[in-house]
Amino acid sequence: MGEPHQQIDAVCMPPKGAEQLPEQWLVEGDQDPHGEPWQQRRQLLNSAAVDVAANVTLLEPRDQSAGANFDNLLPRRARRIANLEIDRSVGAFRFGTTIHVEGSRFDDPANTRRLGGFTTVDLRAEYRVDKAWSIQARVENALDKRYETVAFFNQPGRGAFVTVRYQP
Repeated sequence: MGEPHQQIDAVCMPPKGAEQLPEQWLVEGDQDPHGEPWQQRRQLLNSAAVDVAANVTLLEPRDQSAGANFDNLLPRRARRIANLEIDRSVGAFRFGTTIHVEGSRFDDPANTRRLGGFTTVDLRAEYRVDKAWSIQARVENALDKRYETVAFFNQPGRGAFVTVRYQP
C-alpha cells in the first residue's frame, strides 16, 4: 500500500441491476458505520492512466499601421488564451474535460467597445465497444457560459452530442 497521498479509496456501489461489483474492483474491506459490509476500490495514483495537456498563448496584437489607431490592440484578438485538458482511461471507458480561458478583447479598431473574457468547460466520454467501434458523448460549454467573441454575436450555449464511431 502506498503513501496516503498516493492512494485513492472510494466506496463503490454495484451498477444498477447488478448483484455485486465486478471482481477486479473488489478489495476485502471493513463494515460501514451501520454494520453492513461494504466493498472498496483502491487504486494508486501513480498507476492511473491520466493524460494532461496544457497550453498558454500570450499575444501583443498591436496595430502597426499609420493612423488614428496606431498601437491600439487589433480587434477581436484576446491577449491571453489558455487550455487545460485532462483525460482518464478506465478499462474500455475514457473520460475527459477541457477548460478553455480567453481574456478580454476589443471589437473595434479604436478600442472603444470592450468584450469581456470568458471560460468554458467541455466534458467528454467514450466507450470502446471493440477495436474498431466506439460510442462517444460530449457536452460543450457545459456550464452554459454566455459570451461574445464579436459584439452582438452570442456564441453557442451548452450543446450535447453523441457519436458512434467506426475506425478500423
